[in-house]
Amino acid sequence: MGLGDKNELIASIRALNHSAKVEFLQKFSENDLRAYLDRVRSSAAVLCSPWVVKPQVTPYFQ
Repeated sequence: MGLGDKNELIASIRALNHSAKVEFLQKFSENDLRAYLDRVRSSAAVLCSPWVVKPQVTPYFQ
């Protein structure tokens, strides 16, 4: 992959993690960035899921 691809990975990461700085992310390889993007995407999917279920509380703690 070329430089454009690395920049695209960084842009995708920053779209999900606004606190990630471009200068910091540029230090990593494309493979590392791809792995991090996969991780951020899976975390975002869990956090944004509409299927959040209210935790069950046992009567002991009520």
